Amino acid sequence: MNDADEDLNRDGNLDNDDTDHDRIPNYRDPDDDGDTIPTKVEVPFGDTDNDGTPNYLDPDDDGDGAPTAVEGSGDRNNNGVPDYLDKTIAVTDGLSLQLYLPLVRR
Repeated sequence: MNDADEDLNRDGNLDNDDTDHDRIPNYRDPDDDGDTIPTKVEVPFGDTDNDGTPNYLDPDDDGDGAPTAVEGSGDRNNNGVPDYLDKTIAVTDGLSLQLYLPLVRR
């Protein structure tokens, strides 16, 4: 990955970026964006909502206002990773379809 892409706060120091503000630098944080999905299982490329923040660092991947951590999503292989972020589901299916439903609380 290009250094300019890794320096999200644009201060020239790659070591201190902390996307989710949990005081753990991204390079040591198992969940960079705080969405409860480990960074190592998130697809590193892609920006679903085209906001300039890659999905694996974006707490609201689809830009619908609901944090990824609280959105309902299927997990067909029960590995704890929602299907829309699961590399194994996308590869197995051959075609990955994403359905985003609004979160309605009563």
